[in-house]
Amino acid sequence: MPIYETPCSKLTTELPPKLFEAIGRVIVVYSSIEQEVRNIIYSILKISPAEGRVSIINPDTANNLSTIEKLLKINGIEPPPNFKDFKKEMQHLVEIRNWLSHGVWTQIDGKPYLQITHADDWEPNGCDKISRKIVP
Repeated sequence: MPIYETPCSKLTTELPPKLFEAIGRVIVVYSSIEQEVRNIIYSILKISPAEGRVSIINPDTANNLSTIEKLLKINGIEPPPNFKDFKKEMQHLVEIRNWLSHGVWTQIDGKPYLQITHADDWEPNGCDKISRKIVP
């Protein structure tokens, strides 16, 4: 059942079970990566996870990867040669995870779309230009 309807799309919370499962899987895997990144920081700083949760406030994985890079350099350890590429890829994964966990779902012609506000315009099936949408 749509929760909001425009001439071209319907906001919805009714998604196929496999899509709900896939969204959940992405969020759970991302949470695991986030936790491991924090654990690496705690290990470099030689503090317990309890101390880290109190003292390391930044939950942003991309920033935490930069923190790891800086801590390694402070300790005279060169980050792996592909670390910058890894950070860039992780930033992309953070963006995808945020789309999925905070996104608004619509239906167009009975198919689910994830609504992403974007600078580009998109015209589904001859409707007026609207914010770009993607099918996950």
